[in-house]
Amino acid sequence: MKKKILYLSYNGLVEPLGKSQILPYINLINHDHEVKIISFEKKLELSEINILKERLNNANISWSIYRRYNNLYFLNLFSFSSAFIYIFYLSLSNQINTIHARSFIPALISIIIKFFLKKIKIIYDIRGFWVDEKVDRMNLKKKGFFYKFLKYLDKLNYIYSDHI
Repeated sequence: MKKKILYLSYNGLVEPLGKSQILPYINLINHDHEVKIISFEKKLELSEINILKERLNNANISWSIYRRYNNLYFLNLFSFSSAFIYIFYLSLSNQINTIHARSFIPALISIIIKFFLKKIKIIYDIRGFWVDEKVDRMNLKKKGFFYKFLKYLDKLNYIYSDHI
């Protein structure tokens, strides 16, 4: 019986990075596992999304929802909460064995889900030091409360993930 993997990506599948890194990996693991994908898309080009969705469906890969990317320091509370609820529901209803979380925010959502669904394994696919990148790109202050809080959450991602 194939393991059921939920692949969460903060990068969009229609972006160049999604096409060059994520999709080849998904196609590779799809041979041995049942894969479902949730991605955060920056652009909602419906024609491109529909073509990709059809291609994934033909490969028996479920891209069940795509959420619009939010470019704030952190997903706003509503976006984060709705993503968590949907991912929790999908994990429970599809008996997901493993969540492959590509980057900080998907990992954070995953470890919260793991708190409720203890049997789920988490792969934290770190793609850079997200919190520290916010210092460089968005003027987040290293001595500030928000930076320290995000670093604490990042530490939890490492502690509660089964694999890095």
